[in-house]
Order: sequence, then structure tokens, then C-alpha cells
Amino acid sequence: MAGVARGQGVRLGFADNGSERVPYVTAVRSALIVPRSKLVIALAVLVSLTAVCWAQAPESAVKRYQKGMSLKRTGAVNQAIAEMKAAVGLYPKYMEAHYALGWLYRQVGASDKAVEEFREVIRIAPQSPEAIESARAIQRIRLGPDYS
Repeated sequence: MAGVARGQGVRLGFADNGSERVPYVTAVRSALIVPRSKLVIALAVLVSLTAVCWAQAPESAVKRYQKGMSLKRTGAVNQAIAEMKAAVGLYPKYMEAHYALGWLYRQVGASDKAVEEFREVIRIAPQSPEAIESARAIQRIRLGPDYS
């Protein structure tokens, strides 16, 4: 019999280790027999997901992001915005930079720009904690200052 032993199946998913989502595959109990071809497909999908999850922002974008965060901590919000915009310009899929930029825009009262950045976070990483918080931030912005 070619396949996984009776009573076993394959489950793919993501584990969140705090700073990144890590794909995983586990064997699960089931009443099905999983053919070897499905197992191979599941492993191929896992490899693809791993490549996507571990795609890193270029070092130049990371440096701009880190400088922006440092400026934010010192209160230089407008300079921090410029650095975050530069980081996003270097790597448009830099979710963390979009997220920080959304909060920086919110801090200076640029609600429309903040919403744009939060929507980009949701588009880039819809299952991330940042996307969930971005959706909440958009809701608070829409409700107005009385609900923030």
C-alpha cells in the first residue's frame, strides 16, 4: 500500500513564533488513507509556503526601518515618516514598515494616509496580528475621535 499508514493524515499550517509565521506540517489521525501523491503535493506546498514566509526585506530597507523606529522613539515623527517611506520604497512588501507608517500617520493626524498603510498591511499579511490590529485601527479612525 503506497501512502501514509492507515489512520494518519497530513495537516499544513502556520505557527506564530512572535516575529514571524513559520509553516509546519504534522501527521494527524483520520479515517482516511492519504496516497503518497497527496503527501508529495502537501510537502511541495509546504516548501513553497516556507519560501514566501522567509522572504526577507533587503538590508537597506531594514536599516531605514530601524532608523525610522529610532527616530520615532526620540519624538522626531516627521523624520521617522520619511525613513519609513524610504523603507517601503525600497521594499514595497515590507509589512512592518507599512504598519509603523500607519501609526506614525495616525500620530500626526493624517488619517487618510494611515488608513492606506493599514490596508496595505492587511493586503500583504492578512493573517498576521498586525493585520488584525490594522483592521481595528481603521475601524477606530472611521468611528472618529470619540471612540479612539
